[in-house]
Amino acid sequence: MWILDTGSSNHLVSPDSLSGRLKNAVRENAHAVRLATANGIIEAADTVDVFIPDLNANARILVLPDTPSVLSVGRPVEQHGCA
Repeated sequence: MWILDTGSSNHLVSPDSLSGRLKNAVRENAHAVRLATANGIIEAADTVDVFIPDLNANARILVLPDTPSVLSVGRPVEQHGCA
């Protein structure tokens, strides 16, 4: 289950929300992504690619501890032509 978020510029997920197969697919980002959050600046060092059936597309998702499962509304619009 995902939260569609118009305020997030990135797709986010907690490692605890991932299935065993997806936990094994988590990898280090080529470059850490810095995010401005309510708790200050953090770095997202890990990512995982997930197929989202409703979008019929793969999404590169930043893996962060203690975060809800969030899909950015803007990314599918920009990257996949969703409306």
